[in-house]
Amino acid sequence: MKQIRKSWRKLTNAVNNRGMQFLISLSFTFVALVGMAFIGVFLYQSYGRASEDVVIQDTQQLLGQVEMNLNTYLRNMMRISDAMYYNVIKNVDFARDDISQELNLLYEVNKDNLVSISCFTEEGELIGASPVGTMKDNADIQDQTWFTSAKDKMENLHFSELHVQNIFENSSGRYYWVVSLSRVELTSDGKLSGGILLVDMDFSGIRQLFTKVNSQELSYVYLVDGDGKIIYHPRQNLIFSNMLKENNQQAVSYSDGLHRENFQGQDRMVMVKTVGYTGWKIVSVTPMTNFYQNFSQTRIMAVIIIIISILVMIFANQFVAVRVSMPLKSLEDSLRGIGVEQERLAEGAGEGIYIGGPPEIQHLGETIKSMVKQLRKLTDDIVKEQEEKRKSELDALQSQINPHFLYNT
Repeated sequence: MKQIRKSWRKLTNAVNNRGMQFLISLSFTFVALVGMAFIGVFLYQSYGRASEDVVIQDTQQLLGQVEMNLNTYLRNMMRISDAMYYNVIKNVDFARDDISQELNLLYEVNKDNLVSISCFTEEGELIGASPVGTMKDNADIQDQTWFTSAKDKMENLHFSELHVQNIFENSSGRYYWVVSLSRVELTSDGKLSGGILLVDMDFSGIRQLFTKVNSQELSYVYLVDGDGKIIYHPRQNLIFSNMLKENNQQAVSYSDGLHRENFQGQDRMVMVKTVGYTGWKIVSVTPMTNFYQNFSQTRIMAVIIIIISILVMIFANQFVAVRVSMPLKSLEDSLRGIGVEQERLAEGAGEGIYIGGPPEIQHLGETIKSMVKQLRKLTDDIVKEQEEKRKSELDALQSQINPHFLYNT
């Protein structure tokens, strides 16, 4: 502590021993830098919050648009299911009627969005299918996830998780990723019984919707079902092969809106939007590192502006310090001869004193000049008075000496 005080005292003395110009410039620069630092921090934080609000608003609009497009796509699939269920299945008795023609017609009309459409009994027996009507010999329908899930659900409408539909014979050997839409309840021999109407939606339609919105680098959007299973993810091949992890099980528990999380040591901003009746959730993830990297250019520009401002400020402070201190320095230089340069003062008292600069310094110069003149006048009066006094003393002495000379004479 003592050493700090000693160092501070030395620094203070060193600063005080410098000229007025240095002190003025240093003071102005320090005050300006402190003010600029506070303003810079405030503006930086305000801009950061404003940028984050803009990202949040853009993400909300993006999720709203994705939800609207996805709802439109799913409603089209539901209309296909409704048309088949209410216009055909509810009006036929499977003990004596065949629905193959209706299935083929419905598939041909909607084949751009469908992979297949089929109907099964509660025991997994195929009633009809289009475009392929032959199942594989080793296909066990009752073990299929979409089949068991549809039977276990009480709802009349059920969306399955993403899966590969490979129960039908396919000469090309090509099988598609699908999301299945299932309905239950059939009529046979005039009695209601359980059954499954299966509408396999082509997953490429959903992929196209999300591919468009995942073109930006700042964030990405994925889709999960009500159980947290991924339906679409821009890196789902890596996730399905366990080469990449996603926090989808946590995301499905989030309510709609903005959330902040830390996943695998990474801070992320997560926004969730539920797709109505399906229970699916659209999840937008913005890693904060990406956000700050995108913000880095703004930081660099701000630093450049601050450096330029500091240089301009130093120049301006130097200019002001010179303007303030130069008249005082000139006045100081002109006063250094007082009491030393007697000859110059004798020639013209106060004629060499500087008068200039701001009005206050001019007034100070004129006052000092007047004081020098008065001082010179007083000095002259004193000298004159002393000379007269010596002359009077000489005269008195002379008057005393004269009688003595006369007497002696």
